[in-house]
Amino acid sequence: MSVSPFRRWVAIVLLGAFAVGLLVASFVLSRDAFDVQAHAVNVSGAISGHEEDRCSGKDRNNRRYYYPCFKYRVSYEAEGATREAVVEQTRSDRPDRMGEQVELRLDPRTQTMFFAGASGPWRVPVMAGLLGLLCLAGAFLLFKLTSLRDG
Repeated sequence: MSVSPFRRWVAIVLLGAFAVGLLVASFVLSRDAFDVQAHAVNVSGAISGHEEDRCSGKDRNNRRYYYPCFKYRVSYEAEGATREAVVEQTRSDRPDRMGEQVELRLDPRTQTMFFAGASGPWRVPVMAGLLGLLCLAGAFLLFKLTSLRDG
């Protein structure tokens, strides 16, 4: 079964455009993450509470399910005052971490708080970049495989 040249090029262009969009988004988000990393300071704090949220997942039969998850609220000391903030980009199914001492990264310009470590602000740009590269490889593979079959 042969694919018409028009459909072939539409598929390649759409996949390539999606890949380029993801790579551009990854670049912009990486620049923002680098900016946060450059200005963020290390702060010690303690988990002082949590806010309940609703998270979703899929089971092995590809059915979506929902479960309660929690955004941690931490108290920390900065500039001589004790403050409280919600930790960004972190959801957990364990509400029982009250009082646990944690290391944090604080962006003083926006008061954005992250747990110190590998995740932080770099998770989304890295995932977008990897997905963009996979889509670009898929477009290239689609181009090569369909041109070999036609040629």
